[in-house]
Amino acid sequence: MTSVPRKEISELVATYELHPNLVDIYVEGNFDRDFLNQYLDSASLRSIVSVYSIADIELADSELVSLDLPLGSNKHRVIALSKI
Repeated sequence: MTSVPRKEISELVATYELHPNLVDIYVEGNFDRDFLNQYLDSASLRSIVSVYSIADIELADSELVSLDLPLGSNKHRVIALSKI
C-alpha cells in the first residue's frame, strides 16, 4: 500500500492564498475527522467544508519547539498549525 505524501506548510499557504474561500478544518485524528464528516454529511455541508487529520500535514518538530509547544501530541500539532 502506498501512502499519500503529507502536505507541506508552504503548500497550504499557497493553496489558501489562491483560494481564500476554501474552508478546511484540521483535527487531531481520524476519529475526529470521521465524526465531523458524518455531521457535515447530515447537514449537507460536505461539499463546502473539508476535514483533515493533522497527520496529513508535514509539521516539523522545530515548529512546535519555536512556539514553545510540547512534542508528541496531535493536539499541540493542531495548535501549532493554527499559529503558523
